[in-house]
Parts: sequence; C-alpha cells; structure tokens
Amino acid sequence: MPIEYKIYEDEHYVYAKATGTLTPVEIVDYVNKLNHEPNLKPGFRELFDVRFISKSEVTIESFKNIFKQAIADKKRNQMNRLAIVVSKVDSYDRAKHYEQSVSSDKETVIVFNMLDTAKIWLGVDKPD
Repeated sequence: MPIEYKIYEDEHYVYAKATGTLTPVEIVDYVNKLNHEPNLKPGFRELFDVRFISKSEVTIESFKNIFKQAIADKKRNQMNRLAIVVSKVDSYDRAKHYEQSVSSDKETVIVFNMLDTAKIWLGVDKPD
C-alpha cells in the first residue's frame, strides 16, 4: 500500500504513515516524491510511522538504494531529523540498522517505539 504523507509547511514537518505491506520500492517512491516537493525547505523534520504495517519486505540490502535516493535531495542536510516510529521487534531491528548506516552529515535518524517521544524529539505537536 502506498505511503501517505502530509506536509505541515508552517513547521517544516512531514508526517508519513505506512500501512499494509511495506516494500523498498514504496519507500524509494516516497523519498522521490519528497525530493520533488516544492513546499519543503532545507532542514525539514520528518516522522515516518510504520506502526501500522502488517509486513515489511524491506531488507538491509535495500537500505543502500533508499539512502541513495535520500541523499540526492538537496533539501536534506545536517539540520534534518528523521524519526522512525515502529511497534514490532523485527521492524525496530531493521530501522535501527538503517539509523546506524546513514551518514550523519546528511540528516540525523533515530528510531522510536512511541509516537509521542518521537514528536518531542522532532519538536512538533501536530496531530498524526
């Protein structure tokens, strides 16, 4: 199922929600959409909510392509923050691996298991 997202321009914030089966292709498509989103400014904050997926086909091997698409975006820089919110152990393990593999000079990534904690870290109070 496609990843749905909403941009809160006033807070330079993106809330994205994945449901159903999450695939690497869907993540790359989502990242490409953000790359071409004219309303996003450098240093934006992003919450990627995967608590509602039923299955993940994302593998550690697919991270390279996902990260390649992410760093292609000139709006992503040291000020960017990406919070990944998970609810399952296997999703947490994969997301932590992504967190550890990204380059901190492009953006800071942290994995959370509670939405409220992720929102505090991002400094946002918009509803999900």
